[in-house]
Amino acid sequence: MRCKSCESCFQHYYADTCKQCHEHHKAKVAFLGATHPASFSDVVLFASDDEAAGPVPAHKAVLVSRSPVFNAILENEMEESLSGTIKIRDVSYGTLRAFVNYLYTTEVVCLDQQLACDLLVMAEKYQVHHLKDLCQKFLVANLNWENSFSIYTFVHQHNAKKIIDAALTLIIDNMDKLTAREEYAELKEKDPQLVFEIYEAYLSKQVNKAAAQKGYTGDLPLRRLPNFLFNPYRGMYIEDDEDLKKCISCNARYDAGTCKKCNEDLKKCHEDLKAKVAFLTTSQPDSFSDVVLFASDGGPAQAAIPVPAHKAVLVSRSPVFNAMLENEMEESLSGTIKICDVSYGTLHAFVNYLYTAEVVCIYQQLACDLFVLAKKYQVQHLKNCCEKFLVSNLNLDNSLSTYTFAHQHNAKPIIDAALTLITNNMDKLTAREEYAELKEKYPILILEIYVAYLSKLVNKVEGLVARFPL
Repeated sequence: MRCKSCESCFQHYYADTCKQCHEHHKAKVAFLGATHPASFSDVVLFASDDEAAGPVPAHKAVLVSRSPVFNAILENEMEESLSGTIKIRDVSYGTLRAFVNYLYTTEVVCLDQQLACDLLVMAEKYQVHHLKDLCQKFLVANLNWENSFSIYTFVHQHNAKKIIDAALTLIIDNMDKLTAREEYAELKEKDPQLVFEIYEAYLSKQVNKAAAQKGYTGDLPLRRLPNFLFNPYRGMYIEDDEDLKKCISCNARYDAGTCKKCNEDLKKCHEDLKAKVAFLTTSQPDSFSDVVLFASDGGPAQAAIPVPAHKAVLVSRSPVFNAMLENEMEESLSGTIKICDVSYGTLHAFVNYLYTAEVVCIYQQLACDLFVLAKKYQVQHLKNCCEKFLVSNLNLDNSLSTYTFAHQHNAKPIIDAALTLITNNMDKLTAREEYAELKEKYPILILEIYVAYLSKLVNKVEGLVARFPL
């Protein structure tokens, strides 16, 4: 089967994605979600119902990238944008704090039913669809007899169709038990229209059940109900499962790949990771920037072109930027950072990666330059990305130059991969001009190549001797 992300073939352990791509998306979420919302904040939010609890600091750049409503408020010269203060009505401090934290991390700590309901309302108000989906999933997963009526009433007020359908299904499946509860009597008194909808759905279910027993597959009109109520159940054919295997996720029987439930769960998990990456990507790095970076080696013209950024993003992605900007160093005070030994294009790609975890149009030289920057500023996620690219793009033409580069920067995964390719093609590579240049400039590397090559030959001979003893 082929992975939807990287097109490689893989065993069907992960739903439509290979394990490497699945883990890659998980790493992206961790990288993009690692932020410090209190550092260098330029806006504060207050819960108008709980102002005594204090402000919730945030960054305009993050708010406008996560919410179209915040974007409209802050990008225009509205009162909130000018004052740097946003008051949120009808919300508690705890809910507001959880909401802002989600905008940075896509996580909600200690989520419960009440918090999920409150966050769903905020997510709907500020059009944070990713959070709304999370709250809907949580409420659906935690539906039970105790809360089915209260949840059904709540979601009707906020048009959350997924929860409405799930709650209605639970209610009509347990009508005999639920109608005896006190909550049913209260709902009947407060909102008789909802009770009518419940009974309408219940009656429709009974009709469809009777139709299924009769073998009728179309939509059954209510007027045909009497024809089905007293017909006997005809039974259902169950396929033979002798050839079925066990799902490696849940140990249940399945017919191919994974069982249906695990396949859907894994698929949802991967889709959720991709959605989190998209959500956490800060799409407007130019907005509200408070620091600029310059490439000092980009030539006179390029050296004058600034790359705008946000201190909060830099310190959350790089321990080096964190030490530089959190303390009163020259770069922090001036709001200007000069990066030595790098071109403008490389610097722009580096900063863009800190916001998106993506490199547009990556190629061999750019990967090498970004690897150096990633190592210098301890951006491990980018360093790993460059290593994977350089390893996957190794060939006879670049093997010697890549091996030299990797040695200069102690990149062991690239060294091992390049050395394997070189020792497997010694007869072809020793005749090349690059080999002669390497021999002249770095004889120690040639020595290491020959040591690895001879070791490989010895191991091969020993293997043959063991297989065919004299």
